Amino acid sequence: MPRIPAYRVSATIEHQWFESLTGRLRFTHVGSQHKAAQYETPTAGYNRVDVGLTWQNHLNDLDYMLYGRIENLFNGVARDHTSYIKNEMYLPGRNFVIEASLSF
Repeated sequence: MPRIPAYRVSATIEHQWFESLTGRLRFTHVGSQHKAAQYETPTAGYNRVDVGLTWQNHLNDLDYMLYGRIENLFNGVARDHTSYIKNEMYLPGRNFVIEASLSF
């Protein structure tokens, strides 16, 4: 069968330092895929590490959250075996994300 995704294993550690501050560390391993169809190429496995911090608090009747994370911390090279363009384009490298939300 063509386009069979490789196995994926991940683990997340979350720790709450204060009532308002939480941190996360996630490790993901994606295995290599050598069971390819006749027209496909094999794909190497890869590892990925993501880290993030969340700050949640409230002010009067407003609840707010600030969140920051770094995806693919070590800027590893990765390809998605099920992608039609995997040989021309890698998965995204290191990525910084900052979010804020306000509830009232």
